[in-house]
Amino acid sequence: MRVIGYSLVPRRLAGPLGGLAALLCGTPVLAQPAPAQAPAAITPARPEPLSLSAAVDRALAHDAGIRQADLEIRAARARVDGVRGHYGPSLDVDGKLLLWNDESTLTVVDPSSVDLSAIPAPFDAALAGLLSSVGEPISLRDQVTGEVSVTVVQPLTDLYRVDRGVRLAEAGVGAADARAELARRDLTFAVTETYLGLVAARELTAVAAEAERVLAAHVSDAEKLSRVGLVSDAQVLAARAELARTRSQLVKARAGAELLAARLARLVAPEGEGVPASLSHDHLAPVGPPPLDLAAARDHAAQHRDELRLLDRARDAQAARADLATWE
Repeated sequence: MRVIGYSLVPRRLAGPLGGLAALLCGTPVLAQPAPAQAPAAITPARPEPLSLSAAVDRALAHDAGIRQADLEIRAARARVDGVRGHYGPSLDVDGKLLLWNDESTLTVVDPSSVDLSAIPAPFDAALAGLLSSVGEPISLRDQVTGEVSVTVVQPLTDLYRVDRGVRLAEAGVGAADARAELARRDLTFAVTETYLGLVAARELTAVAAEAERVLAAHVSDAEKLSRVGLVSDAQVLAARAELARTRSQLVKARAGAELLAARLARLVAPEGEGVPASLSHDHLAPVGPPPLDLAAARDHAAQHRDELRLLDRARDAQAARADLATWE
């Protein structure tokens, strides 16, 4: 038995029928090429979860207040260099250029006015040569004259005032450093507070959504039981009221999460990049005790608070101003 007329068989059945004919007749049949498969769709990569440390780093790198504080530090250091420049001497260079009507010359002896006839030879020739050399005019000034004067002055009485000025400028540098560090800490605290608040708000939203789902199922069951008289209408109304309260809490939780997400986006992504949907932090783990007790926390704060350091620098600046005013 041999199968003929492959052109009458639909293309999608030619492969299976040819193989079946080969099995029945023992005739080898060439394998049909497999149809080309469509390329698999590329799944877009999910954004990496945003960690708390990454959020703080992004905020510190993009905040305009931090950049302004750094520029103020550079300006304060430049003022210190400017005041220190008064320690050295001052250099005064003065020059002038004069244009006269003509040059000025002086003739001491005119050789033509001297009579050498009474002088015997060979003294007359020697005296004539001497007179010719002496008789050349002497230049007193050129038509164009110039003058340059350089004066170097090292002040001695102003050195103490310069020293007080340097101290005042250095206090300004310390104050600028303290303000910059204070701005960094405030921003770090704001990002941390907003980040942890967003984590808590999203977790509360998930809890409220689950509670809403469970209560909706309970209300549905209560309505079914109410139809057969197993549950009173008052109980159904109470279940509906609890469901409405849970839904209002869910709305509030979602609104709070959106507000915190917008605030965090403003802090860490001022260019409008937005905040990733997933955060790497959660509150599911048990919360440990604080690292410091109350007394140790107070001592640590008194030693490391930038507000106190800023006040110290301001006090140094006032003392430098008082010394400078006294000297003047």
